Amino acid sequence: MLFHMENKHGYNQFCPVALTSELICNRWTTLILRAFFCGATSYSDIQGSAPLMSSAILSRRLRELEFANIIEVVPAKENARKRYQLTAAGKALFPIVDQMGIWAQNWLRREITLEENMDPDVLFWELRQLNISRGIDVERRRVTEFNVSGVPAPKQRYWLIFEPDNIEICIKDPGHEVDLWITSSIKTLVEIWLGHVPLSQAYDEGALQLDGPRPEIEAFSEWFVLSHFAQAELERNADRR
Repeated sequence: MLFHMENKHGYNQFCPVALTSELICNRWTTLILRAFFCGATSYSDIQGSAPLMSSAILSRRLRELEFANIIEVVPAKENARKRYQLTAAGKALFPIVDQMGIWAQNWLRREITLEENMDPDVLFWELRQLNISRGIDVERRRVTEFNVSGVPAPKQRYWLIFEPDNIEICIKDPGHEVDLWITSSIKTLVEIWLGHVPLSQAYDEGALQLDGPRPEIEAFSEWFVLSHFAQAELERNADRR
């Protein structure tokens, strides 16, 4: 048998939808799967994708997913940090999670950009993961500073530090020389990232301000990697014009 359910409080139905729901519809489970599909492998990587999820809940959900043969622990050297990976069964869940995102792009446009959903921690986590997944391509340290409006004061400044072998997110000034300053509202940044507003349009209208040398400004669109769901949205908007 492929799945072994740890949670015995299920729907008690033979229906495949009911059985799958028992597995992935617990609170936070789908977001943990999203993190794996974005390339996360460590506990801290996964935790960064959902800042409001407690450590206790994350640990429990990881145990449940491992118990259900959706993820497995990657063999590691002694004293190495524990890492996880999706099993074949876990990878097969990608189309389900993917379609959830596509459905939300089509039917939850207003809810996506509600103020209470605008968490810059999640956006910068996504940007880091997307750049790591596609391969970091910098020969020297590149530092970008974001000044974000529309969020509480503690979340108004972020630094993304690109190194040849890593990308770091800082919420305090790291003390490095800045190559590019970005000023925008969190709503505008999210709308660009999801493809609701073209980057060029936000820049031309002044909703997105870039300050730095011309090569750094031109490089912004290369490393501000858009969401997996953005391309279809941009194509749909182009068809409407």
